Parts: sequence; structure tokens; C-alpha cells
Amino acid sequence: MFDRVNLSYAAIVMNPDLGINAELFGFISGIFFIGYLIFEIPSNLMMKKFGASFWICRIMISWGVIAVATAFVQSTYELIVLRFLLGIAEAGFFPGMIWYLGTWFPKRYLARSIALFSTAIVISNIIGAPLSMYIIDTVNWGSIASWRWLFILEGIPAILLGIISFWVLRNGPADADWLGSANKEWLLKELESEKKIDSHTHTVSFRYWLIGGFCSSQGPTSQ
Repeated sequence: MFDRVNLSYAAIVMNPDLGINAELFGFISGIFFIGYLIFEIPSNLMMKKFGASFWICRIMISWGVIAVATAFVQSTYELIVLRFLLGIAEAGFFPGMIWYLGTWFPKRYLARSIALFSTAIVISNIIGAPLSMYIIDTVNWGSIASWRWLFILEGIPAILLGIISFWVLRNGPADADWLGSANKEWLLKELESEKKIDSHTHTVSFRYWLIGGFCSSQGPTSQ
């Protein structure tokens, strides 16, 4: 999620270079979320269809490629287009990861795993903020502006990690060859049991909702 805030750090030198005023910068910052909002649900549906391994890989690689491409923009129009595309590329990552964790962890462990994942996002900003400012202040290799290097150095790790995730991540416990047979069997049983309970609970809840709605529509009976 660090790419959402590093634009503000890059703006220190990027805005004067590209002639961006405060109002235009606000628009450029916000258009990211338009792309993200539009493609949030479709992205999650695609993750479920194609599997987390492939889709997380796709998200991270496209995310990294667009971040690197941002380093080479020459106009505000190009920047606007790339920020919109970045929102599309990243759409569905966070909720998709929450869904993915749910395919691995039984409910009694799920909150802890989500908390750790969310904490990692906070830590990335704690580390990333001073690192970004260091790049802005010191990195001007090859006569390329420091704000351009910021996007390049942000995008390359995302591409590499995306490639690694394709080979490392498994779509679920059933595909985990590194998980012992006893552990795999226990985990699959736990998850299947929870799925049956949830299915029954939802069915019963809907039934009571339907009956309650019907009774309410009839009104009080006369004596």
C-alpha cells in the first residue's frame, strides 16, 4: 500500500518538474481510487476463478510495471493515466488477501493472521517514509531526477516478489506439498467443518428472516 503515499513524497520535486499545482495534484492523487473502486469486485472474482497464486502474481507484476513506468512520464496527462491504471492494477489486493487467508486459517486463528498482515502494511509505511525521503534527497544517478528513481526503486521489488509469489504461494492447503499429510488432513477437516456450519447458519437465518417477513406482512390476527 506504500504506493498510495509515496506520490506525496515524490511531489516535493516532481510537481515543480511537471508544473503541477495543488488542485491538479489532488486530482492526480484521487484518480487512483477511482480505478481501484471500479475494479475492486471484478478483481476479487478473478482471484477466486484463477486462483490466488496466479492472481496475486498478476497484481504485483502489473503494479510494479506501472510504478516503474511512472518514472518516465513527461506530462501531467501521462501521470493521470498511469495513476488510474495503477488503481486498476492494485484493485482487489487487500480484500483478496483477506479472502486468501480465510482459505488457510480456521476462524479461531484468522483474526490473528489478518492482524499480522495489517501490521505489515503499517510497518511498510514506517520504514518506507524515511527511505523515500532519503532517495529524494540523495539519489540522482545518471542525471535522472530523484523522484523518478523513487518510482523505479518502488516498482522493481513488486515485480520480483510477484514472480516469486507465483512459485511460492499455493491456492489452498490441498495444494501445499510442504504441509505434512497429518497436518493437511486436520486443516482441511477444520475448514470443511466450518464451511458446513456457516452454510447451515446462513440457511437457517434466511429461513427465519423469510418467515418473520411473511408474518409481519400479515399483521396482527383478530380475536
